[in-house]
Amino acid sequence: MLPLPSRAIARGPSNPSAQLGCSKILRKSPFKLNCKKIDHFQKRERDLIHNHVQKIREELLVSKAELARKAKVSPLTIDRIERGINCRLETKRKIILALGYKLSDKEKIFPED
Repeated sequence: MLPLPSRAIARGPSNPSAQLGCSKILRKSPFKLNCKKIDHFQKRERDLIHNHVQKIREELLVSKAELARKAKVSPLTIDRIERGINCRLETKRKIILALGYKLSDKEKIFPED
């Protein structure tokens, strides 16, 4: 059997917190690491964008999946928008048209943008 090159042995994460996971290191190590888990979809209330997508979608008796197909976006995107997470202007345009509104009716769906 041939010995492995030295690069292959040294490969891998050099950060011990990446190898064992942040919480395990914090329990085992006397050193405090800055290991904050950031969930990009858990926003503070002030960061959320108020919209009427869910209300209008339910009034039209349209499912999230159906609206996503019409707007040519993923159902996860529709879910995020309904929860108030901001999206691109192009995505807003697709949703407005998929709901059967004109682009000039943007304020009815996405107020204060």
